[in-house]
Formats: sequence, C-alpha cells, structure tokens
Amino acid sequence: KNHLYLLDDFTVVHNTSLIAILAIFRFFNLFGEVINLSGNSKDQATFAHYDLIKKIILNTPSLAKTPGLVVKEKYIALFKGQSDPVCQIKAIPTSTGLLPGTTCAVFTELHKLEDREFFVDLWTSTRATPNAMVLVDTTVAPKGHIVHSLWETYKKGEDSYLFFHHYQDQIFNPETTPAQLASFKRHMLEQEYNKYFRNRWEDAEGSVFTAKEIRKINYGGVAV
Repeated sequence: KNHLYLLDDFTVVHNTSLIAILAIFRFFNLFGEVINLSGNSKDQATFAHYDLIKKIILNTPSLAKTPGLVVKEKYIALFKGQSDPVCQIKAIPTSTGLLPGTTCAVFTELHKLEDREFFVDLWTSTRATPNAMVLVDTTVAPKGHIVHSLWETYKKGEDSYLFFHHYQDQIFNPETTPAQLASFKRHMLEQEYNKYFRNRWEDAEGSVFTAKEIRKINYGGVAV
C-alpha cells in the first residue's frame, strides 16, 4: 500500500527529525529506494531535511562506514559497483513534474504551499510503487486549504491510506524553553503566537479574532 503521512506540528524540528529518521531507515534497509525531498523551494527542502539527513549519516559511524555509500552536497546514494546506485536521496526543485519510481516523497511546510500542481505531481509519483509513502510536516492551515481538507478526511476515517498526527498546545523540542516562549508571546501578535506555538486550527486564518470569538459577539439595539 502507498500512504500519505502528515505530521502537523508547530515544533517543526521535532517532526523534521522524525521524517529524516524514517527516510534514513528506508534508505539503509530497503532495496531500490528513490527518496525525493521537496518543499516550496529547493533550498527549503535542503535546509529542512537534506542537511539533517546528511548530518545524521555522517555523524553515525555505523552508517557512515556503509560500503558503497556516497554523500555529496545535494545527493546521497548507495552504490553496487561504481555506477549502479541501489538507493538514492536527493533534494529536488519545484518544477520537476512527475517523478516515476519515487518510493518515498517528502514535503515540508505544506501550509505555505505555493504550487499545488507540483505537490500533486510529487504525491502521485508514488502510485503503483509497492510500500511507497509521502511524508509531510506542516503547520495548521485555514479551511479550504489542502492541509485542512486532509485533516477532515482523516478524522472521518474515510481514507485508510492517510495518517495525520496533529499536535496542539504541546512543546516537544527540548530547546524551546518557557522563557523563550514568554519572549515570543511578548513580541508577537496574539494570533501569530497562537498559530505558530499553540497550533490550533481556529488560529490558522491569521485573523485578529478567531471564528469562535466572532460567534460570541451579540448585537442588540432598539428601534426609535
């Protein structure tokens, strides 16, 4: 089966690390892996996932010493012989089109999606590929956005190929201290802080007042 996994979290480092580890597991344990890392730009994919994957591999002796391993600036591969790659990891640009044979596709910051066609191309590149998956990390997004639509689908249990893990009002990154959160709260607008640190769906619109607050407003008047 092919699956789409969305990890929705304001502590991006936590889920970025989890996705990196899943990609590394597939790379070193499965055969014929083609892992494509992407985002709203190639640089974003590189900074978010590729650099982290490369750092983990090079700083883990048991992985770094793997026979046939080649680690380059934008490309990681396991080779059988000199010119026969068995598994590959690469950061790709946003104008690639379909990528047949993709076994694992990664997309970061889906809530800021700028090119829906590119994401759909990436997603559908895994079709007809056994055990393929798409891994996404994102912040919450407003109604009508693909992130919110996928969340609604997952909650209803309508798609057995979809997994969505949503965090709200939880901090998992040990580097995020209470003092740092207090500082952000002092200097950010309330709706900005709520969106990026509380990660609630009602804050995704970015409005000064949430939809819930607006519904609480009642108007009264008299005719004269």
